Formats: sequence, C-alpha cells, structure tokens
Amino acid sequence: MQSLVPLLLVISAVSFTVSYYKLYVLPKYAKSCDTDCACEPTKNSFQQKFSVWTFWVGLVASIIFFTYFEYQNYKANSTAKATIKTEQIINSTNKTISTDTTETEKPCCSGDKKCE
Repeated sequence: MQSLVPLLLVISAVSFTVSYYKLYVLPKYAKSCDTDCACEPTKNSFQQKFSVWTFWVGLVASIIFFTYFEYQNYKANSTAKATIKTEQIINSTNKTISTDTTETEKPCCSGDKKCE
C-alpha cells in the first residue's frame, strides 16, 4: 500500500487541477451571447453550485486524509526508533547482546543441543 501513495497523490492532484480548470477557467471563455455589453450576468445553476461545493469539500477532505495518514506514519516511525534506541541503551548497560526484537526460530541442533 505504501508504494501506491505517490501514484494516488498524482492522480488526485491531476483530477483536482482538471476540475478547477473546468469550474473556474473555462466558464470565463464561454460566450453565452453575441454582443459584448447586452448580456445579463449568468446565474449559477444548481449543478454549478453542487460542482463547486463538491470540488472544495473533496479538496479539503483529501488534504485532511493525507495529513492524517502522514502523521500516523511519522508517529509509527518515531515510536519504532525510540523502541530501538531504548533497547540499545538497555543492551549497552546490561551488556547483553540482542539488538533485534523480532523472534526467529532456531533449528533444533543449534548451540549445545542435540537433535533426536
């Protein structure tokens, strides 16, 4: 999942850019009447209002979700580093040699044991 994050960020950035362009840039170039000064200002339809609200709510939600997950990754990494540092300090004071916290299975014949 972690490898998909850059791809998802690019997809969301492109989609929000295209949406912004369609909502705010293209309507400025749309000509609704033939004369320059005889046109009434166009009123926003329900669809236009809905599109604008959806765009801004989606943008804010994306920023909040991205920030939340980045913060969670930061907390997880800092906690893991603190745990490793604590174990290294304990190991250096007790002079025991174990730097890895993961448990690995040892074969039955390891050390002084004999396999039966």
